[in-house]
Amino acid sequence: METGNLEGLRIAIYSQDGFGLGHMQRTCSIAWEIYRLREEASILTFSDSQLGQFFPISPHHDYIKLPSIAKDGPGNWKATHLSMSFPEILHLRKQLISHVLLNYAPDIFLVDHMPHGAMGELLPALEAIKHSRIHAQVILGLRDILDSPEVTIKRWQVEGAYEAIERYYARILVFGMQDVYDVAEKYQIPQDDAKKVFYCGYVTNLATASNAHNVRARYLAGKSVDARLIVVMAGGGADAYPMMSTLIDALPKVL
Repeated sequence: METGNLEGLRIAIYSQDGFGLGHMQRTCSIAWEIYRLREEASILTFSDSQLGQFFPISPHHDYIKLPSIAKDGPGNWKATHLSMSFPEILHLRKQLISHVLLNYAPDIFLVDHMPHGAMGELLPALEAIKHSRIHAQVILGLRDILDSPEVTIKRWQVEGAYEAIERYYARILVFGMQDVYDVAEKYQIPQDDAKKVFYCGYVTNLATASNAHNVRARYLAGKSVDARLIVVMAGGGADAYPMMSTLIDALPKVL
C-alpha cells in the first residue's frame, strides 16, 4: 500500500459485530502484525463489542466504544443497552464515527466486512473523508464467507454496499484464498471493482500456525496413517450449537 511517508502512520479500523469474538480476534491479530512491521504506527479501532477489553492489544492500539447494537436477522438491528430507539442509536453512532475519524485523520481506514457499515452508518463518514483534506486510503477487509451468496447479494443491493465499494474503496483485502472461495464471483462484485480484490490468506495467530504440525500430531497420536482430522470453527458462537450438532450427526457418513 503506497501511503507516502509512513513515519507516524495512523490507521483506523471499523470492526463492528454484535458478539465480536471473531471480528475482534482478527482485528487484534492484524494490529499486532502492523505493530511488528511499523512499531511507531497508531491504530484506533471503532467497535461496539464489550469483549474488546478481553483481547490483548498491541502497543499504540486503542478503542472507540460505540453504543452496542445486535443483529436480529439479515439487515435487522436493535440497541442492546441504551433505552433509545434504533434510529436514535444509529444517528448517534454515525456522528461519533464521522467526528472521530475526521479529527483522527487516518492514513489508512480499514473497514471490516461491511462496506456501508451497520445499516449504512459508515456512509456519512466515507463521504466526509472523500471531500475532506484527509488523504486516507479506504480499504475493505472481507472474510471469505460472509453468509450464503444469495443473502449477502440481497443485503448488499438493498443497503447500497456495491455503490459504496465503487465510490469509496481503493482495495478489497480478502482474508482467504481464491481457490477455496472466490469472493468476487460468489458475491457478484462488478468487474471493475473485482480488480481491487487481493487475497491475503487466512488471518491466524502466527505462533499457532507455526505449531500446526505439532497440534496435528497430538490429536492423531496412535492413529493410522490414513486417519483424518476434521476441524470445525464456529465463529462468535451464536449459531454454534446447531452447527456442531449437525456435524456430529453427519460424522458417520463422513468417516
